[in-house]
Amino acid sequence: MARRWERLLGKVAGYISDLSLLEKIAYVLALPIAGGLFYVMVEKPPAMGGYGMVFPSTRGQTSSELMLSALGYSLGTLGFYLIFTAKKHVHNPRYATFQVLAGALMIVLSVMYLLVMLGMKR
Repeated sequence: MARRWERLLGKVAGYISDLSLLEKIAYVLALPIAGGLFYVMVEKPPAMGGYGMVFPSTRGQTSSELMLSALGYSLGTLGFYLIFTAKKHVHNPRYATFQVLAGALMIVLSVMYLLVMLGMKR
């Protein structure tokens, strides 16, 4: 029984020491923070009753708007990730070009999405 626990703890320690796993966890935790998690926790946002998904003022934010803005940020960062990792496919220029174009499209869509949300607030 003790060997089983040692083996299990060794695997868990191996996963935790893997830097890429920690980077992914940090990325997932950073998205809601960038979306306004602390504001929502401190200010107690208004109910969504008559406002819809986006609060019509730059001085307030609903909890659903937190998720929407985190989605916009994640779309943009995934676009940058696609562009950054396209250099791994140098041997296949067609795929690398497609990956760069898809990443650029995701970035443009993310910026447009966030600008539309900002326009709805003003």
